Amino acid sequence: SLSLGALGSYPGTSGRQPQLTCAAACEPSSPSASRVNPTSKTLPSNRSDAAALLHHLDELLLSAKRDFRAEFSAYNTVLAELTRQVGVHCAERGEVMRRVSEFYIRSTHLTARMAERSVEAKLGEKIAALEEENRKMGGELKQTRKQLRSYVGESRSATEMVLGLF
Repeated sequence: SLSLGALGSYPGTSGRQPQLTCAAACEPSSPSASRVNPTSKTLPSNRSDAAALLHHLDELLLSAKRDFRAEFSAYNTVLAELTRQVGVHCAERGEVMRRVSEFYIRSTHLTARMAERSVEAKLGEKIAALEEENRKMGGELKQTRKQLRSYVGESRSATEMVLGLF
C-alpha cells in the first residue's frame, strides 16, 4: 500500500501533497494530449485525454462485435489506462481504482468459470439422459427385430402350408 512518506512531499506543503480540483486536473494542456498514450506514466491527463480514451473504447467495442471476451478485454484495457491517468493526479486514488478493478476482473473470471461449470454439468446430465434413452431404444429395436423375424417365420410357414394345399 502507498503512504505519503513513500511518495515524498512537495515544497511548501508541509509534507502534504497539493490537492488537484477537477477543473485544474481536467483542463486541456495541448493538442497532442488528445491521444491515448498508455506508455506515458507521469504526464497528467486532461479532458481531451478522457475524450480520446472514450473514443478509443467506442472503437474497441465496435470491433468486438458483441463478442463478450473482446468486449471484456476492451473495457479492461481502457480501465487500466483510466486508472493510470487517475493515479498520476492522486497516487492513492489510482491505487484504490487498481485494486477495485483487479477485484472485479477476478470476480468476472470466477463468475465465468462458475457459469461454465454449470453449463457443463447441465450438458453432462443431458448427455447421460440421451445415452440412457439411446440404450432403451436400442433394446426396443432389438426386441422389435426379434418379433419381426418371428412374424416373417410364421408368415413363411403359413405361405408354405397354403402352397402345399395346391
